[in-house]
Amino acid sequence: MLSKNEIALCIEFAYKVTEIRRESYSQRNKKVSYEKMINDCFIGKLAELVVYYHLREQRLAVTYPDFTIDSNDYSSDLICKTVNGKRNIHVKVCRHDSEIKESWLLEEKEIEKLTENCFFALCVFYSIEDIRILKIIHHANIPFKNPIYNLPTKKAIYLADIV
Repeated sequence: MLSKNEIALCIEFAYKVTEIRRESYSQRNKKVSYEKMINDCFIGKLAELVVYYHLREQRLAVTYPDFTIDSNDYSSDLICKTVNGKRNIHVKVCRHDSEIKESWLLEEKEIEKLTENCFFALCVFYSIEDIRILKIIHHANIPFKNPIYNLPTKKAIYLADIV
């Protein structure tokens, strides 16, 4: 369970990052409202915390989510040190009530920057108290596809396509 302080940090972060990056977010998707941008950033940061605590429960050394706003949109969200080396974890979250279930969107540019040690943590948001990690998977095992809707700069991950 996340603390009230952590939830407040996520809210504050979502407002700040959306205000700073509002123009670039709007260019990526002109139909998205300001409120949706804030909400997406908020649940994304919550999911990072959930993945962080999950990895800690597994007794793995992992960095705490970063609440600073930098210019690198495509850097990993968490860095986990294992006996096999460093793993860059990219946390993706979708809403349980999304029109297309268990799917995650990402920018094509993000895929281009993936390295051998990149993994994705695929999560589903039900509520602030209920964010589920469905899978943590190496990027090479993900068939990135064109989204069902025409989104030229995006690729999609569909859980049903992951074996």
